[in-house]
Amino acid sequence: LKEGLKGTAKPESVVSTAKTALEKVKETRRADYTAKLEVISKNKKSLDISPLHQELDTQLKNFGVKIKSDGTLDFSRSAIANKPEAVADIQGIYETIKSWGTKAGDRTPAAIDTLRQQLGDYYAASGKARAFVQAMKSKTREILVKNVDKYDEMLKGYETASDFIDDITKTFSLTDKAAIDTTFKKLTSVLKENNEFRLQLVKDLEKVGGVSLRGQIAGTALSPYLPRGFYGRIAAGVGTGGGIISPSLIISL
Repeated sequence: LKEGLKGTAKPESVVSTAKTALEKVKETRRADYTAKLEVISKNKKSLDISPLHQELDTQLKNFGVKIKSDGTLDFSRSAIANKPEAVADIQGIYETIKSWGTKAGDRTPAAIDTLRQQLGDYYAASGKARAFVQAMKSKTREILVKNVDKYDEMLKGYETASDFIDDITKTFSLTDKAAIDTTFKKLTSVLKENNEFRLQLVKDLEKVGGVSLRGQIAGTALSPYLPRGFYGRIAAGVGTGGGIISPSLIISL
């Protein structure tokens, strides 16, 4: 807070601190998942993936996709025939699943988790094709949850962290494409009354990311040294003169 009021903390540094914290959250998520995956990797049991092949056949039929005698797919009578991206995704999933199990170790829990991640990279623009992709991802997960102890718990932990990262990224525009003034303005919104959701996100980001962010935000927003350009207008919008900053928040910093 003092650094911001003295003018030593700039909007750029506040945004940089927030991005650094977000990267630490991502690294924590990655490290936690990797550690749990190492435990699963010790399980060399060969899992039955026939339900996955059965689901693939079912979904192809549902979408009107025929398997030709040479093993290739015929989309000519499918509702997505004229959607190149959707066709490419389904073709890719088909080839991936059909080839899975041809190499040693393909059916171990760790390898099938890799398959699940590969399927997760597909995202068809067509809503109908997304249903196909989701069905295959869900079936792969179902096989792992049924056969691997605590696998569902591991995934839920990763998904919870991912949801938090998405909330932070979208709420505060913490992307490389977003302008600094846009991100800073959204960060200063946590100083307003009745903005508990955003404030809680910042508190959680501080805790997991290991940074002190609220003081920087408040100090920089209130700093008399803040440029009177766009940043200055942001500060004017949250300053005490406008009666918008939450006194309880300032006292707690």
